[in-house]
Amino acid sequence: MFKVDKNITKPKFRGRGAPSKYPFKSMEVGDSFFVPVGKFKSISALNSSVMNSGAVSLGRRSNVSTCAVTEGGVEGVRAWRTA
Repeated sequence: MFKVDKNITKPKFRGRGAPSKYPFKSMEVGDSFFVPVGKFKSISALNSSVMNSGAVSLGRRSNVSTCAVTEGGVEGVRAWRTA
């Protein structure tokens, strides 16, 4: 048996059926965010993940710019919304 729950709000999903892990849609031009390497094996793998998500989210790759950075001793990628 499964318990039936009422009044649970369905999360918003993007086109491919998975929730976006990066906040591109809520960003304004000039906003940025930092993603630590964490579960990614390398900066280039993380950068690729961020860029691909940004391209899907905003429709064009040119709307996102990324740079490998170290912030507070933590390696990662900073992504900016550029257009």
